[in-house]
Amino acid sequence: MVSGRYRHPEFGIVAVKVHGSTQHVKARWRGNVLTVTVPPRYPEADYEDFMERFRDAILKAKPREEFFVGRVIDTPLIDITIAAKEMRNGNAALTRLASNPLRGKKINYTVWLDAKLAADKIGTPELQEHIRSMVARAATDATRHLIVPRACELARMHGVNVSKFEVRDTRTRLGSCSSRGNISLASRLIYLPQELSDYVICHELAHRTHMDHSAAFHALVDRYCGGTEARCIAELRGFKWPV
Repeated sequence: MVSGRYRHPEFGIVAVKVHGSTQHVKARWRGNVLTVTVPPRYPEADYEDFMERFRDAILKAKPREEFFVGRVIDTPLIDITIAAKEMRNGNAALTRLASNPLRGKKINYTVWLDAKLAADKIGTPELQEHIRSMVARAATDATRHLIVPRACELARMHGVNVSKFEVRDTRTRLGSCSSRGNISLASRLIYLPQELSDYVICHELAHRTHMDHSAAFHALVDRYCGGTEARCIAELRGFKWPV
């Protein structure tokens, strides 16, 4: 056996690594790539026997892709469905249903993939990243249409002047407030229950009065939230993000 990569009909991409200190064959998944480590001068017939004997266990251990055809990202206000169909123009598209949406949502989104592309490459990093970008587009659109109006309502309710609200696709911060009065909200807020997205908005609104995290700031946030700041912080920390 020599080190290298090849495509297996069932496992997909297999990376074979010959390692001098390895005494036994080891197989593990790294993402969607099966890495098989073998000792030096390992007979190819023994390798094939190993792959056949442990076929079922290897397939069972294969991690499922984050995005797959049929997955529905369900949130309180919207849902995003990954679907496949034969497409004549392009390999992927994002559709939006806001008039008469289904399943009690405000907006239904569908990420459409070409059926052949989905069958052949759904597990590749490139297509997974492309789907992720389309899901992010849907989340950004939904946040602009559903969360920002709620933020404007809360600002009016609490008498807070905001220059403008912006939506950004950020992975670390859920919101920020500039000294100029601009509030940025993460598109991920669309995945939260309303009480928690309201908390994030109120947190940023309170920064229009206190540009710090002092006791006075937290007292104001708690007042804006109706006395639920501590509970909202705890629930937000334990929230399982769908994406």
